[in-house]
Amino acid sequence: MGTQKYFTVQVLSPEEAWDLFKEIAGNSVDSSTDIHPIAKEVVKECGGLPIAVITVAKALKNRRKHAWNDALQQLRRSNVTHIPGMHDNVNACIELSYSHLESHQAKSLLLLCCIFPEDYEIPIEDLVRYGVGRRLFEDVETLADARDRVYWLVDELRSCYLLLAGDEDKEFVKLHDVVRDVGISIASKGEHLYMVRHDTQLKEWPQKETYQHYTAISLSSNKMQELPAGGLDCPKLKLLRLVCDLSSENISGDFFEGMKELSVVGLEHMSLHTL
Repeated sequence: MGTQKYFTVQVLSPEEAWDLFKEIAGNSVDSSTDIHPIAKEVVKECGGLPIAVITVAKALKNRRKHAWNDALQQLRRSNVTHIPGMHDNVNACIELSYSHLESHQAKSLLLLCCIFPEDYEIPIEDLVRYGVGRRLFEDVETLADARDRVYWLVDELRSCYLLLAGDEDKEFVKLHDVVRDVGISIASKGEHLYMVRHDTQLKEWPQKETYQHYTAISLSSNKMQELPAGGLDCPKLKLLRLVCDLSSENISGDFFEGMKELSVVGLEHMSLHTL
C-alpha cells in the first residue's frame, strides 16, 4: 500500500475510518473484547482524517489495554491549536504518534526535518551532516556510521507515517504539512525551543524578547537586507540555518560572538568571502 494517498484533507466516513484503522492496527482490534470498544472511541477522536487515523493506529498497534486507555484520555483532554482546514484534534493525534516513538533519536531527527520549509525536498545527506553536527546519534564513530543510522531512522519514521519519501528520488524525504506544523509546535517549547521562520517577504530579523533559550534557528527570506548588528545573545544555540540573499558585508564581525555553543551553521544563497 502506498502511504501518500492517505495524507489528504478529505474526511472519511465512520466506516471508512474504522476499516483504515483496522488495516494499520491489525484486525485484533475488532476481535479483542478488551480493546474493541476503546479502539472505536479512539477512531471517533480522529475525526475521520486519514493522517490522524493512520498515525494513531500505527502508534497503538500491538499495545496493551492500558496504553489504549491512556491514548484515548490524551486525545479527549487535548487542548490543541487550530490548524486552518483541519480538524482540531488532528495535531493531538500526531503528537500522540510522536510521543510513542521508542527512539529518542527518531524524535530528534523528525524535529530536525522541521527546520526546512514547507513542501521542501529534504536531502537525506543534509540530515546526516546536521545530525552529526548536533551530536544527535549515539555510538557512531564515522560519517558512514551516521549515514547508516539516518537511513535506519528515516525508515522508522516512514513506517510510522510521520515522514514521506521524496517525490522522485530516494535520497530525499518530505514532511506532510500538518506533521511539520505539529513538529514545529513541539520544537517551539520545552527543551528544544526552535525558531523556524520561512517568509519570502520578511525584511527584518524577527523580534523576540530574548533569544537566550533557543537551541536552533532556521530562517529564510528574499527581502532581508542585513542581520542584526552586534549579533544575538544565544548562549544555547547549537544550529543556525540562514537562507538569505546577503553578502559578507551584511554580516557584522561579531554576529556569532553570543553563540558559544554553536556547532552547525548552514548559510545558503549568500555571497561570502570571509566571516
